[in-house]
Amino acid sequence: MKAFKKNRYFAGLVLAVALVFSLAHVSGASSSEIPVQDKAVSVMTDVVGLDMAKYNIELTHNIVTQPEIYGGLVREELTYNIEADGSKALVDCTFINKTLTRFYMYPLEGSLLYAQPLSADQLTATKTLLERYQTYMGASYLQEARNILDTVTEIKTTNVTMDNMKLIIRESDSHLDLMWWYTINGADFPWGLSVDFVNGELKGFSDYTSFYRVGSADVNISRDEAIHITKDLAKDYTTLNVSTGNGDYTEVTLNLTEEHMTVELQIGNREPFTFYPLWYVRLYAEKAYGGTDGFQAGIWADTGEIAYSQLTGHHGVIPLEDSSNQSSTQLQTSSDQNLIPYLFAGIAATTIVATALLVLKKRSK
Repeated sequence: MKAFKKNRYFAGLVLAVALVFSLAHVSGASSSEIPVQDKAVSVMTDVVGLDMAKYNIELTHNIVTQPEIYGGLVREELTYNIEADGSKALVDCTFINKTLTRFYMYPLEGSLLYAQPLSADQLTATKTLLERYQTYMGASYLQEARNILDTVTEIKTTNVTMDNMKLIIRESDSHLDLMWWYTINGADFPWGLSVDFVNGELKGFSDYTSFYRVGSADVNISRDEAIHITKDLAKDYTTLNVSTGNGDYTEVTLNLTEEHMTVELQIGNREPFTFYPLWYVRLYAEKAYGGTDGFQAGIWADTGEIAYSQLTGHHGVIPLEDSSNQSSTQLQTSSDQNLIPYLFAGIAATTIVATALLVLKKRSK
């Protein structure tokens, strides 16, 4: 069982991060000794309410890895085939350091069989699921998620805010997603909890609250400063070599306008599971050349350092400083940066992050 320690409110910007996001789930010895296979089956029975007495259950995959981006933590991915008369489904579970982070069901034949059915009303079903999950985990932190859910009277696309917690509900076609986030200094940080339905039936849920952290919530760089930094960076990219189609290149000037800009305060991660505020600035060109339509940069809002900077678009255009590489058709990054895609496998199975959060992480050469 787990004991969870977290201060709910904060005073001051720096204290906000420390109090709200210093989440620590402490597993007792008896809980840690339980094999994850047994934990997964217990979730099926005690949390989701499936009638496992009627199912034949087969563990078809049990993959244990230690991804570099997890900072040394162990990830275990389990897939079960559960089958009964007229009912067949796959169940996927993910554990990090033996802590459940993801549980999803994929019906293959018929309907799932429940010993403790969830309500057909998705709002009621979510409340019941969270209540069962809180009891199962012994996790008092889930009460905060339940409290904000109690303010919702109707399932529809909306954002609900209570103190610094935000509940995002997204309904589209056959899907319904509920996601819990925190808002600090105008930036939304993922809390790590989500519940998903498909065609009115529970699809599954994710809980990464044991691992998500905020490294800083300070916004020391203003919107205007982020724009100014981006414009300065863009100066090195405005002269381009454009393919003429016969193997030669011609020099052109990419004119970036101030009339059309996209500026958003987003988040990124510089360490595993740890988020920081990030200004995303995109400048658009008056005219696109060879598919190149502008310039974008990510500016860390707490430090002002450059997370990434690059032209937007591709096909047949290279920056002038790379003109010697005439065979290249991909946009090149600036010479003083080494940009790599940073796949943050944390916010899985949510609409907003589409199963994973892709963040570009700058690494000094």
